[in-house]
Amino acid sequence: MVIGWLIAAISVFHLVMLTFFGARVIPGWVDGALRGAEAEDFASMTVSEGYFWSSLGGFAFPLFALGLLIVWLARAGVAPPVFVYLVLLAWSVPGTLVFFPGGYLALIPMTVILLVADAKSRKLTTAQVSARTAASR
Repeated sequence: MVIGWLIAAISVFHLVMLTFFGARVIPGWVDGALRGAEAEDFASMTVSEGYFWSSLGGFAFPLFALGLLIVWLARAGVAPPVFVYLVLLAWSVPGTLVFFPGGYLALIPMTVILLVADAKSRKLTTAQVSARTAASR
């Protein structure tokens, strides 16, 4: 559950920092600066577009939702499917290699901890089922 809160916190930190540093371009978003922007040439992206895709249009909000979902499921006693952790790891490793230092690096150990905890949980569950099956014979 703690890791879910940490994932949500990284997302909030990301949004707060980008809002702080990009505050000067946000009024332009409201005025329509991004309408009709061409996404074909990322090299010519404006500062305003860059801040948009790094904040509101990026992965911070979905990652926040994922962190809260992990917390909610943990409170309900349900583990997310292992593919959630694998996708998070598959996203954070190349993200770290391409953009270091960044928040991606923090996700790697958190995801590994989630994968290890999931594996231990599955092993425990399998052992419990085996013990119950043997006891019922």
